[in-house]
Amino acid sequence: MPAISLVVPCFNQGAYIAETLDSVLLQSFVDWECIIVNDGSTDDSQTIIDQYAKKDHRFRPFPIENGGLPNACNFGFARARGWLFVPLDSDDRIHPDFLKRAAEVFDSHPDTALVHCKTKRFGETNYGACLHIAMKNCCGRT
Repeated sequence: MPAISLVVPCFNQGAYIAETLDSVLLQSFVDWECIIVNDGSTDDSQTIIDQYAKKDHRFRPFPIENGGLPNACNFGFARARGWLFVPLDSDDRIHPDFLKRAAEVFDSHPDTALVHCKTKRFGETNYGACLHIAMKNCCGRT
């Protein structure tokens, strides 16, 4: 079982998904799985996702019928096996040490339920500030 489960919902993010998944591949913490839920994309998102799944078995692709962002997130988290959950937008990147630092915070502060950090967005449009978070799997599905 992986320690950390990242869930990446994706809808028509072919222009950005590779950078997102590259940022996951570059993590210094290696005990992770990345659940990528393709929410019925009509662009080349699935082709790119499949390339990453072939490159590294920790990428777990799930193409589903379009049902919207909340549905895609719920679908992904229902399949997560880690003791930490990390939601990651398909147009965001995470710092190479994000997973390591998040795991260290949870290890050193057992009462912590959620950690967050500032985010830098990429792409043509910056929709404002957002946060990257990691949270404990409180559902007992590990």
